[in-house]
Amino acid sequence: MRILILFIGLLCFNFSARSQSSLISDSLLLETCRSLANNAHSSDTEKIDAAFNLHLFPVLKGLNDSLISVTLKYIDIRLQKLCPEFKKYLDELNPPKDDWTPVQVRPESKMDKNSAREFLLHKRYYYFDQDMDTVNLSLSHSYWVDHFKNGTYSKLLFKWTGNTTFEISFVESNNEIRKNLSKPGERYIYELIEKFPDYYLVYLHMPELKVFGTFRIYYD
Repeated sequence: MRILILFIGLLCFNFSARSQSSLISDSLLLETCRSLANNAHSSDTEKIDAAFNLHLFPVLKGLNDSLISVTLKYIDIRLQKLCPEFKKYLDELNPPKDDWTPVQVRPESKMDKNSAREFLLHKRYYYFDQDMDTVNLSLSHSYWVDHFKNGTYSKLLFKWTGNTTFEISFVESNNEIRKNLSKPGERYIYELIEKFPDYYLVYLHMPELKVFGTFRIYYD
């Protein structure tokens, strides 16, 4: 079974995230990621193929084709959250089109507590996802809610953690990607870096992926 199956299944089938996460645990995905990271003598495709054959495909034996497809989709989404090597491979295969900028050093915020608190006072917020689709954002002192173009949403708790820093923690989503990317309680760490006439420059730290970068949240 080749890695090509993974990409064939990306846009098909609805499924229960709970049933897939019980079949494919995070610990199993982390083992898969370690195999990817430790295989230094193969191409990226060969690394993924070998890791999937060793850890994941044995779990899929005996399942029908439809269940295999939806489980592979869950693996694809969740593994991007847990495995930097896997996400790096997919980003090279299909480069993101958003305004994400990786950084090596955390930028210093040019804002203070008072200016940061104004972040929640605007009428409309939005940002661009990897495909440059507009994601509308509802913000309050308690919640961060993403609204996607297909009518789905993702709801997270919002909490200030410092003068210019805040975190959001996942609650629920009916968006196929977001509900499999995150589990309830998982956190994302942000800092407001600078305000411009039509957007905020925001720093994002994703500890699981060792990802650090900036992106823009636009406002009206």
